[in-house]
Amino acid sequence: MPKKTGSRKQQSNPSPDVPKPISSPASTGGAGNVFEQHVGTYWLAQLLVHGIVPILVDSSVDEVNFQTEHLGWCTDDVLIAGRNPSGEVRKLICQVKRTFTISSLDDECSSRAA
Repeated sequence: MPKKTGSRKQQSNPSPDVPKPISSPASTGGAGNVFEQHVGTYWLAQLLVHGIVPILVDSSVDEVNFQTEHLGWCTDDVLIAGRNPSGEVRKLICQVKRTFTISSLDDECSSRAA
């Protein structure tokens, strides 16, 4: 009995003029998960050194929360609590996206009730 080599049979392209569809590295390489992990790592590093919160430049990172829906926020990514020199707590809510377009037609951007 002949041995199987384990090689896969290559599929022929039906027409040389039609390009074979190729999956993007972002969709097959875990870019979403890896990107979100890198963002989380950034915020945890900022927490360790009490770094300055971007946008809230008068505050340093005092608390980091992930998956914040359980805290009553309509996001599932990151909530950063910063404290300014007078002790006031300021919050920055982050929705982690590789791309984002602000539009009134997008439910995540619209203030209208569903």
